[in-house]
Amino acid sequence: MCTMSWILADDGYTVFFNRDEAKTRSLAEWPKIQQRNGMRLIAPRDPDGGGTWMGANENGVTCCLLNNYGPKSPIANGKPISRGLLVSAMLELDSQQAMLNALDKLPLGEFRPFWLTIFEPKKNVVLAGWDGRQLRMTDRNIPFPITSSSVQSHEVEQHRRAALPDHIDEQTLLYYHSSHFQGNLSKSVCTHRAFSETVSLSRVRISAHKIEYFYIPGAPCRTSESATITLHRKQQSTDSRTQDILSRLMKMNLSSSAFRRFPNR
Repeated sequence: MCTMSWILADDGYTVFFNRDEAKTRSLAEWPKIQQRNGMRLIAPRDPDGGGTWMGANENGVTCCLLNNYGPKSPIANGKPISRGLLVSAMLELDSQQAMLNALDKLPLGEFRPFWLTIFEPKKNVVLAGWDGRQLRMTDRNIPFPITSSSVQSHEVEQHRRAALPDHIDEQTLLYYHSSHFQGNLSKSVCTHRAFSETVSLSRVRISAHKIEYFYIPGAPCRTSESATITLHRKQQSTDSRTQDILSRLMKMNLSSSAFRRFPNR
């Protein structure tokens, strides 16, 4: 269960993301600056799956993952690869287009269904959906906000859309992601259920020269602790590493420990 919203600007954008997880899942590692294969990026880490659900690289490209709970389909070898590792790998690529090219060539049958949203300054937001059988990509008519829930999916989606403020800006969206609309804790954006709840709020802000990752490591309605990590934005460069990284991803599919199997993700 997760909820994502965003605001687009002339030279960048801001993305808000509530991560909802089972209470039995390990606490995530806080976001930090990393360097992988020549690309600097900011992302938190899920110690159970080894990957991440959201991150931004120094080119100002952000990639976000939500589980797709609708379709049920068999995994190619019965042991799914953690979807978070896909996000980690995408963040090493230079551009939105490079990520889409790589996604289109990967053996996605190794992954459970997902929604992947990719942002780049001055580009349309792209939503890529894998249902276990087919990959669909679009930059048109993307739902807002994007939300997923393993329980009462349609009702939860309707409830969270009804809670959207009339005026959208950073302040109202921060409140929205911390709210309990009509007092319904199980369907609200900041959710609280018997076995699961909102475990973090991320806000990634991309401007002309800077990347900021603001992070609250718990339900935003009751967590005062937070951190902001800043990274200088690099001038957009030609994607010279795409083929090399794609080749490495293909090899990872079957053999690399970097794509460690995690059965519950």
